[in-house]
Amino acid sequence: MSRLLFAFALFSSSLAFAQDRRVPDSYVIDSIEAHLFYPTSDQFDPVDSDYWYDWDPKKDDCPDALKRTANVTVSKVIDAGATSYPEYDRLVADGRIDVIVFCGRVSHLADGPLQADDYGYSMADQMASALTTAGFKKAVAPKGMRYTRTTKSLLTKGPLEVVVDFYTPSEFEGLADSAHIDNFAQAVRTHEIVVYNGHSLLGASDFWARPSIYDGVSATKYQMFLYDGCLGFEYYVSPILTGKMGWDNVDIVSNSLETPFAVMITEAATLISSVVSGAEKNGNVSWQTILTKMNTYSGDQAYYGAAGVRTNKFHPPVQ
Repeated sequence: MSRLLFAFALFSSSLAFAQDRRVPDSYVIDSIEAHLFYPTSDQFDPVDSDYWYDWDPKKDDCPDALKRTANVTVSKVIDAGATSYPEYDRLVADGRIDVIVFCGRVSHLADGPLQADDYGYSMADQMASALTTAGFKKAVAPKGMRYTRTTKSLLTKGPLEVVVDFYTPSEFEGLADSAHIDNFAQAVRTHEIVVYNGHSLLGASDFWARPSIYDGVSATKYQMFLYDGCLGFEYYVSPILTGKMGWDNVDIVSNSLETPFAVMITEAATLISSVVSGAEKNGNVSWQTILTKMNTYSGDQAYYGAAGVRTNKFHPPVQ
């Protein structure tokens, strides 16, 4: 049986596909033979379960007998639609915006126990520096680290408290960290903006599908997610949408490519600062503006888009 994997970025206004793709004839192969044409990887030992990810038909040792040519026709492209906005009115209704940023482990599990010099801790330091520069003050955190800033919102005509919590790998290593799953679940439930920076585990984690992170009112309250791991659109948009019970309750920013750890904190800070700016004003910072800023920074390293925003009901009030 031939198998071909496609990723469609429905949030994009344009798509480009090569007309021909070389695809493997069979998904299940002998793992010893696989070493002949899998690319060398310090992350994975080639096995059937990650065959689709590591298979490289351009390697010299890849036999032609294992290749097929597929003609791909894109029959429909969903237009990006009209200008859309975060649901600012729902976000600021209680006079507070709660943000959680997960700075996950960067080293691979195969490297052994978590080390104190893991780059995930550097990401947390970068986040602290970005928040300090933006006028946030360090505060007592129930877990991890917390920075806060009190400002005003033209939408509510009152004070607006912005609280940014972030976890280092010590609080939550990533989507295989069952020992700290309760930290993850509670943080997702209790924050309106959820940012995940970490490994995707080739989409194999069930953490985003666990009912515990959507318990109670968290399933139907409005939340934003920035899934900033590799291939987030393909892997984890679906379970988050299911947990949130539909697009009325969630906007999900993700990408359809691998995400370098080096850009994650800047991208997270860009989204957070843009949303806070819109909340402070009259909600006139659109998703198109936010995504343009994020993609301008990342360039060809990643392509961010927002799912679920085309039907958002909020529009800036006429001044």
